[in-house]
Amino acid sequence: METIDLVEQGIAFGRSRIAGIGDTPLDAPTPCADWNLRQLVNHTVNAAATIAEVLSSDGEHDAWGPQARMPQEMADTDTSWPNPVEHYDEVTSVIIRVARNALPDQTFLQGGRRQPAIALARAVTFDSVVHGWDIAVATGQDPTIPTEIAEAYFEFAAPIAELEMPVAVFAPRIEVPASASPTDRLVALLGRQP
Repeated sequence: METIDLVEQGIAFGRSRIAGIGDTPLDAPTPCADWNLRQLVNHTVNAAATIAEVLSSDGEHDAWGPQARMPQEMADTDTSWPNPVEHYDEVTSVIIRVARNALPDQTFLQGGRRQPAIALARAVTFDSVVHGWDIAVATGQDPTIPTEIAEAYFEFAAPIAELEMPVAVFAPRIEVPASASPTDRLVALLGRQP
């Protein structure tokens, strides 16, 4: 799957799960043990907003630099309500536009390293896909991630899951059978019980 297609489809998956929360109480528990549904949606939307801000900058604002908001701060910041889908659409449209149209030599900072726009878009879309699964589980929606997306992000996440990074902390991997679905393999890699 072409990367920009992966980004667009991953963003659409996350959006559909945010849009589907329905009447689920916002204090409902989620697979992210420290976050209720409201915090999980906040984090998902605010993470995308952070990358949109970086991609709208002059290229010197670091997505994961010393001044970056950490995951818990994103979860506790209520910028998404009362309409998180609208806010998500607004910030992800920036991500898609810049990732699609950035010049080949145009780079942005991510953790002190210069990266093309598509790399930042792919990283935040990974976040949206995984938390889309979390939101689906918490709200009784179908959590199945489309196969191409789940397989692509498994390959993306496998080396990251082995690192200890302040901006990407995962629970220990859960072992699943070789016959597990692509969705189950991805979420188990990140310490979620399929």
